[in-house]
Amino acid sequence: MVEPEGTDKEDEVIETSAGKENDVSDKITGDTETEDNRVEEEGEEDEDESSDEESDEEDEIEEPKLKYSRLTDLPQAIFTSDALSTCLITENFFVFATHAGVLHITDNKLNLIRSLRAHNASILGLSSDGHYIGSASMDGTVVIGSVADPKDVTVANFHRPVQSVALDPNYKSTKAFISGGMSGQVVYSEKSWLGRRTDTILDDGDDPIISVHWIESILLWMNDSGITVYSRSSMSILMTIPKPKNTPRADLYKPRVSVPESNRIYIAWADTIWTLKITIEKPKMSSFIPSSASVKSLAAEPKVELEASRTVEWLIGGIAPFGHDTLMMLGYLPPPQASEDNPRPQAPAPELKLYDMEAGEESYADVLSLVGYERLGVNDYHLGCHTPIGGGGPKYYILSARDAVMAQKRDMNDRLQWLLQHKLYEQAWSMSENLLNPAERKNIGIKWVESLVSKDKWSEAAMAFPMVLKNLDNQQLREEWETWSWIFIRANQLSCLAEILPALPELELDKSIYDSVLIYFSEQNRERLLDYLNKWPVALYDSAMIKRQLEDELYEEPQDTKLRRALVTLYISTDDPGAAVTHLLYLQDVSVIDLISKYHLLPSLVDQLPEILTVMLGQNELTSAPVEIIRTKTEPSIKLVVEGRHEVVPDTVIDQLQKDNSMDVLSFLYLERLNEVDSFLCQGFGDLQVKLYAEFDRPKLLKFIQKNSNYNLEMAVNICEKNDYTTELVYLLGMVGQNKRALKLIIEKLQDPVEAINFAKAQKDKELWADLINYSMDKPIFIRMLLEKGTSSVDAVDIIKRIPEAMEIPEFKKVLIEIFSQKESSLSISQGVFDIIQTEARTYSEELRGKRHRGTLLNLNDHKHLDTSSPIVVTPDNELKNEKDLTHVDDKHNWRSRDAPAWSIMQKINHLAYILRNLA
Repeated sequence: MVEPEGTDKEDEVIETSAGKENDVSDKITGDTETEDNRVEEEGEEDEDESSDEESDEEDEIEEPKLKYSRLTDLPQAIFTSDALSTCLITENFFVFATHAGVLHITDNKLNLIRSLRAHNASILGLSSDGHYIGSASMDGTVVIGSVADPKDVTVANFHRPVQSVALDPNYKSTKAFISGGMSGQVVYSEKSWLGRRTDTILDDGDDPIISVHWIESILLWMNDSGITVYSRSSMSILMTIPKPKNTPRADLYKPRVSVPESNRIYIAWADTIWTLKITIEKPKMSSFIPSSASVKSLAAEPKVELEASRTVEWLIGGIAPFGHDTLMMLGYLPPPQASEDNPRPQAPAPELKLYDMEAGEESYADVLSLVGYERLGVNDYHLGCHTPIGGGGPKYYILSARDAVMAQKRDMNDRLQWLLQHKLYEQAWSMSENLLNPAERKNIGIKWVESLVSKDKWSEAAMAFPMVLKNLDNQQLREEWETWSWIFIRANQLSCLAEILPALPELELDKSIYDSVLIYFSEQNRERLLDYLNKWPVALYDSAMIKRQLEDELYEEPQDTKLRRALVTLYISTDDPGAAVTHLLYLQDVSVIDLISKYHLLPSLVDQLPEILTVMLGQNELTSAPVEIIRTKTEPSIKLVVEGRHEVVPDTVIDQLQKDNSMDVLSFLYLERLNEVDSFLCQGFGDLQVKLYAEFDRPKLLKFIQKNSNYNLEMAVNICEKNDYTTELVYLLGMVGQNKRALKLIIEKLQDPVEAINFAKAQKDKELWADLINYSMDKPIFIRMLLEKGTSSVDAVDIIKRIPEAMEIPEFKKVLIEIFSQKESSLSISQGVFDIIQTEARTYSEELRGKRHRGTLLNLNDHKHLDTSSPIVVTPDNELKNEKDLTHVDDKHNWRSRDAPAWSIMQKINHLAYILRNLA
């Protein structure tokens, strides 16, 4: 056993498995906190930033999973005057044993409960049931004492060195334990009914028993033969696992046992790990149970099977559970063989490893520079795990003969500090949301931005900066934005800055920041200038200054459409839409129509009406494109001017358009639309409309002159004559009474007999019909159409009589047959109608005569009150009334006419009329 050295040696660095010195977060200090908990804020130091190469190296450093602190609260005698031989970590208390035979008992916060010298030599084994502590020593004794009662102590002397002891989990009630040592025996000890100890040999061999364990109803012991699994309930061996071949002597290495789950046992011995799976099989009940059978004999029998075994490349100085299917191991490599150059070789520092049992590989490792590790062997190391009831995660205690360290899983705060120390500010900022207050988190974010800027990653810095400022008040936001905006501007990174600048006037940022960006884009990228003028509220920047800047630039570059559009946007944003119209017209931008309409700008743009109406027309389209294309393209602008007819009256519009003959088509389209919307306003433009219809839309001319009368007929006749518009001229001649001329045009120019007939019918002039017949006598087609269409106005016989002899008329026979058929049909229909009328008249006459001669049968017995001396009248309601009652004469009601005799026809008529009035 190597004697412990002093503990005044300087703290040493814990290294990662890569062998790189981790001088940031993995130092074990003399205090209970690690160095990473005392990291000073960067920026408080005046150190220079690391180079890119150094940063890359830091990025490659593996983040530690554990944090360490040296245990300084252990009894002072340990590691100074005495060396630790073994230890025991339980839920409620810890036990530290020394080579001097002393036991130090502390609570789970390392507060000393008591210390006692239990043995005269090294203590090699410890066990507890939670109430009692058992210790086995080289002096051949096993001492069992109560934690609560210092006087409750039992000593068992086996007269041979005892390597290990295991108390019954129910020792408090059973007082049973097992032990083993140099005797080669596994001894089961219990108290007899007389209070004496009774020993039972469970196994006896020539090899020393290295270790014994009691887990529920299962006993384990290890010797040079291997591992024995024994059932306490059935008092039988369940399994034996032989020691792997080609391994050193068993007694040179202590087995390490961990039971992280109720159904699994992990055994680590030398360089091998075994996983045992435990299942409990309920005994089968026999149909016949003798009365002498005990309940205990029917206890559940455990079944143990070897689930897996792994071999590692190091010696194992301790194991503890670390999550699912992961073990924490204390790995040890023995010193190299002595040589002339190195007669006394030193052992390397132990490593705390995480081992994935399922994958069978190491997943993580830290090198522990414990005090005096150079002269220690694997048995001098111990690993225990304790999980506090109040939370905080498990604590792992790594102890050697001369030193003690506690390891814990690193929490979020630890990880945050590690990230900060390694200048991984982005990750630190991301994970700090629920760990730090906004101000602290902002500081980390600013360092993140600073680190990006220092590497000329301006674009990334720009994207990070707005995120960093979340949850800050307006005052803090304003300060940070102004500070960093000028940093970006001075570095000529205005393009990156523009993407993140807040478009929030309420922040009241310095306007010159936004001015600088806009001026920059006006010179470098006018497309983006336009984007930001559209996106940013005008309150953010000095609009008057920006206007002057853009106007000056446009003066130098009048053809730059992007610059002109930017200026338009600025004019509109500053409530000066009128100034934008000229530029939009120059750009031939149709949006000018909506702008004029929205702000009612038409009255101020009278001189620009031609440009407004042609804003959508391409070069030369006004004079060369078909009217339909011009109509389609100018529809929005025509609609605008027509809808603004009360702001700019039609007379003004026409005056502007009539200044240039090329604008006639626009005058036509304007008046056409105006006539559809408000025909009254077009009354004064009849002559112009006739002219424009004749020029641009002849098909609608006839309809116009027929529907309207607000034009000069003589002028219209002249236009039609000039343009040889016969159809329209015929109508106009008819309007002025020149019917014969009109009919002559129809016959000679139109050569349309149907039109000629219709014209004659419309005029209802017999002389005109005579002229038409005269004109038609040498035209067979006209004669034929007169016979087909005109016989309702003239006698067909007269026409037929005047037909020249030997003239051939197409289908004349058919026409004659049709005429005669119509005449015959007409006579037949007339005769039929006459017969129907005569028959109906006869029927109605006979019915009337019958009703007049038909009487009404009355039963006067039912009306005895009636006076039958005068005529009786039957009312429409079938009531009987005396005529005298109906024709009662008084001064007020008198039906008689004093001017006529009583027997006259007039008196009779008056008499009947009076009766009818009374009946009604």
